[in-house]
Amino acid sequence: MPKLNIFALCEKVIMDEQKNPSLISLMENLDVDPREGKIPKNAVIAKEWAIFTQWQLSDDEQEKPFHQVIHAFWPDGTEFNKTIHSLPTQQAEVKQINMAVVGLPIGQEGKITVKLWLELESKPVTETFFKTLKITHPPQK
Repeated sequence: MPKLNIFALCEKVIMDEQKNPSLISLMENLDVDPREGKIPKNAVIAKEWAIFTQWQLSDDEQEKPFHQVIHAFWPDGTEFNKTIHSLPTQQAEVKQINMAVVGLPIGQEGKITVKLWLELESKPVTETFFKTLKITHPPQK
C-alpha cells in the first residue's frame, strides 16, 4: 500500500531543478480581519495557496493508476471542494503532487477540514488523512 510521507497546507511550494520542494509558510491558523461589517458565511477570498503531498510507492505499485482525492469542508461540515488528481506515472519511488489552489474559504469561523486518500479503480486503498486550517474573525477594534 502507498505510504504518505507529506501532506501539507501551505502558502506556496517552490520546486528546485531536482524537484525538491520548499514548503513556504505551513498554514494552521488564519485570522481574517472583517474590516467593516460582518463577513458573509460563504465568503471566499482570492488568495493563492497550495496543498502538497508526497507518496512513497513500492516497485510493484509504480505502474498502477492511483488517484489522489482531496475533499475540503467548511467549518459547518458542508462541502467546499473536491478534486481528484492522477499520481504521476513516471518511475519514481517518491511521487509528489503540488496542487495550487485559488480561493480560500473564510466566511465561517472554525476549522476547515481537508481530507486526503488514494483510490485505485475508484476504491479507497489508503486510510483517510486529515488536515485542518482554523479560521478566526477577531473582534473589530
